[in-house]
Amino acid sequence: VDWFGGSVESIEYADDRAVADGALVTATAAADLVIVIGLATVDPLESTWRALVNAGASVIRRGLPVHPGSSYWLVTLQGVPVIGVASCGMFSRRSALDLLLTRCFTGEPLDSEFLAGLGHAGLLQPEGSWRIPAYDGQVGMDER
Repeated sequence: VDWFGGSVESIEYADDRAVADGALVTATAAADLVIVIGLATVDPLESTWRALVNAGASVIRRGLPVHPGSSYWLVTLQGVPVIGVASCGMFSRRSALDLLLTRCFTGEPLDSEFLAGLGHAGLLQPEGSWRIPAYDGQVGMDER
């Protein structure tokens, strides 16, 4: 996020649905983007997912045609994109989040058409490194 000129304003932990409901509504009121990490993205009863549904989030996509990142989801809440990042993102130097952040920080929409298009060359391997910003001056993706 720093590389794009953004900043992390707060980090919240909420395993209780009532706490998650409030934290998500507060976050979307104050942020241009919310990233939710370390969750079970395919579990429809997961507390963060339920909190988003209860708060009136609009689902853009569940699951992305990119790996790592196929379990991610994207919704909007109060007009703010909320990206659900599965724990699989912890084990790879690059993931679908890199592609989503690039799009988000350039002001382009994270819409269904763009997300479906990620399936073209959807495996994030070294030969596809042109798709990832050179955060640290090196674009190589072989460091996992």
